[in-house]
Amino acid sequence: MGGERSGARQSRECRRGEARLIVVGRNGDPLGERPNFRPQESEEAVWEFLDEQDRRVTLALRAKRLSTAARQIKREFEDGFVYLRFDEFDGPTVAG
Repeated sequence: MGGERSGARQSRECRRGEARLIVVGRNGDPLGERPNFRPQESEEAVWEFLDEQDRRVTLALRAKRLSTAARQIKREFEDGFVYLRFDEFDGPTVAG
């Protein structure tokens, strides 16, 4: 694996804090070009990653159901900035 950086491996990069990780395996098996698995809720899997210096990082992660419902979030910060997130509009956006 060394310094090899194939397009398939790069497309599976993720972030952990500021460190960049590339996922390379799950439960001791390499992911290959087209990973195909369907974890069950609460199933634990051991994931293997390579960090920026090609050091192996292993994490045991438990699968959980994530909501795909649209979210609306508003946060006001002490410095006066406001963070707004919305995944869709509530109604028509063009006045007619």
